[in-house]
Amino acid sequence: MILPLPEGFERHLLRLRRGTVEAIRHPAAAGRDRGETVVMVPGHFGSKEDFRLVMPLLAAAGYDCWAYDYTDQFSATGLDSYNDYTLELLAADLVELVGERPVHYLGHCMGGLVARRAVLDRPALARSLSLVCCGPHMHGLRHRAMWVKLDGMLATTGLMGMWPTVQRLLPEGDELAAGFWRNKLETMNHAYVQGTADSMRLTPDLTGELAASGVPVLVLYGSRDRRLWSHEAYHEMAVRLGATEVVLPGAAHSPVVERPEATVMTLLSLLETAREVCR
Repeated sequence: MILPLPEGFERHLLRLRRGTVEAIRHPAAAGRDRGETVVMVPGHFGSKEDFRLVMPLLAAAGYDCWAYDYTDQFSATGLDSYNDYTLELLAADLVELVGERPVHYLGHCMGGLVARRAVLDRPALARSLSLVCCGPHMHGLRHRAMWVKLDGMLATTGLMGMWPTVQRLLPEGDELAAGFWRNKLETMNHAYVQGTADSMRLTPDLTGELAASGVPVLVLYGSRDRRLWSHEAYHEMAVRLGATEVVLPGAAHSPVVERPEATVMTLLSLLETAREVCR
């Protein structure tokens, strides 16, 4: 099921060496193009549509905006091995997608870990990195409990075991959103889900390496976001990075959906700072 997008969006099917990537683009507003690109990377159970509210706002400010789904993320005929979905390979796909043009990266949750790896692989092509609700690693007690729950669900009900929880989070009566999310759970590649989960369990804390890269970083999270990382973990990471740290009042784990305008205002400040650094 395709979620309708507002006017101004483009849909793209991109062919990379490892498979197919579905992407959406919102070009910069006519007459305001800054010549800079923002590439948005979704979370574990997310998709490119998660950014549909922030992309037009950033485009209005002059940025060419792209968001994409991971390689064959929703394909039953695509990559079918857990080993095809390490964060390192997903980051390599992202680097290939970006090509040789410097970009601003925005990664939500797992997408932040993928974007972080891409930045470290090609720091010269990273204008900035925004880590949205993304901590330094996933080795904590709350993460271990989450992995046990996910393993159990995949072994019994499959991803549809998440449906009752998702239903409670959706706006009442929004059949379009309900159909879209149900379709996502029904079609998501299980090799992708398990492979990325296995990789996240093992991914080290690369905060020191990211700090040494010199790339401007934003650490952004909601005031109600304590699902995967504590506020203390976010703060400690931001301090180690020398990053700008912003806590959005009223937002939880998805500020790009819950508070898109406030998210964009924060992002614009980082992008302007990155422009000054690159001069």
